[in-house]
This record gives sequence, C-alpha cells and structure tokens, in this order.
Amino acid sequence: MRRPMIALAPVVAIGAALLTTPAAALASSAPASAAAADYWVTVKNWRSVKCLEQSAGTPDLTVAACTGDDSQQWAYTFIDVNSAIATVKNKKSGQCLDQIWADGVETTAVEAAACTGGLSQQWQVFAAEYQVTGYFLTNRSSGKDLQQTYVNNVQTPDVSVVQYSSIGDYRNLIWRR
Repeated sequence: MRRPMIALAPVVAIGAALLTTPAAALASSAPASAAAADYWVTVKNWRSVKCLEQSAGTPDLTVAACTGDDSQQWAYTFIDVNSAIATVKNKKSGQCLDQIWADGVETTAVEAAACTGGLSQQWQVFAAEYQVTGYFLTNRSSGKDLQQTYVNNVQTPDVSVVQYSSIGDYRNLIWRR
C-alpha cells in the first residue's frame, strides 16, 4: 500500500516537518538556484543517525557522522507545495539531489548534479508512519525512495533509491532533521 501524500501545512503541524519555518515561507516557487529563499538543514537518516553529505569535489553522496559542515547542509525548494514536491540542494556545491538515469534507463544510484528542476531532481515528501518522526523522500521520476544502503543488516555509507516496502525494517528510508 502506498503512503498517502501529505500537504506541507499538516506536516508542520504534526511535528514531522523538515523545516521549522512557517508553511507560507516554504511556498517559494523560485528555481532551485534562488539563494535568497534557501533555508539550510541537515538531513539525518533515522536508522543510522548519520547525515547525508556530498563528498568534497565530487557528485558522490554518502552518509557520515553529523558535523554540521556545509557539505551536510541541504535546502528544500518546494516546486509544488500542495503535493510537497521539492528539489534538494547542497549548500557547499549548490548542486541538487539527482537520481541517475543512464541512456534512458533507471538506476538506483543517486548523486549531486547541476540543478535543472527535472523530474529526476524532484522529491516528494511523505510523512513517516508507525511511531517514527521523519519523512520519506520519493523520487518523482522513478517513484522510489531515498535510502541509506544496508547490506545483510549492516550499514554502509552509500545512498541509493529503492522501492518502498512495509515488510521488514524500512527505517533506513526515513530522514529527519
């Protein structure tokens, strides 16, 4: 069963918001490059409690111990507030979270790339369910969720997208501030 879409105002009201600013301030329709509207936050994985970061000088994304460094600061620019669709931009590089498509074929890889606002850079924000406070980031081009990768129940620093399943441990798909 697919998670219900959430409107941004209720997210703020229930405390699962990614930002602490009023919903009206998040309603910017400005492009992802509009620095004046940017509000920087860390994006922390619920399961590992590590932060999403862009590796220095590369498009690579990983999770690492939270330091608050600019490489771990992200701004959500909402394209469609009613559907909670946003681009997610890194403070240090100015690049956006992007699911990689190779020759028109979907991959599970995610990187930081020049902000274009294309579907592969649009992420829908869904409130997490079942006694956890946080949110899922679902890529609009594939319908898959951003996750910290675990192999045989052991965390890796890798970030990818995966099809959501309510079976098993899905906490590595949940993000929070």
